[in-house]
Parts: sequence; structure tokens; C-alpha cells
Amino acid sequence: MIWTTAGWPDLQVYRAPRRLFFLELRQPGKKPFEAQLAAHARLRLAGFRVTVAYTFDQALAAAQEELCAPSY
Repeated sequence: MIWTTAGWPDLQVYRAPRRLFFLELRQPGKKPFEAQLAAHARLRLAGFRVTVAYTFDQALAAAQEELCAPSY
């Protein structure tokens, strides 16, 4: 069994070196729950990118944007 924090995003995507962003996958018309919004806010305050994607194309676009972002 795997335990995570309530509201934690569905996908944690790693990009070398030392890059990490998060994707929350939702069905169209379904908004994130309060626990999810709170977890997203905490991650953003820590400097991470969090994207809520309602379609496969949105998830791919978020990944593409992250891959094209300058690396630190």
C-alpha cells in the first residue's frame, strides 16, 4: 500500500538536473478538491510548478513548457 498526503498531485515529473513539476489530472468539468488546492498552494509556495490538466493535450503542453524552460 502506498500512502501520500491528502490532495497530493497525481503525477510528479522529474527532469534532470534537479527539476520537478507536478500534474493534477482531472476529468473535464471536475474541479480539484479543497485538499488538492491546498496541496497545490503549498507546492507553489515552495517554488514548484503545479498544473491542473483536464485533457491529455493540456498535460502534454505543460510537460513541453517545462522541458523548454531554462534549467538552473
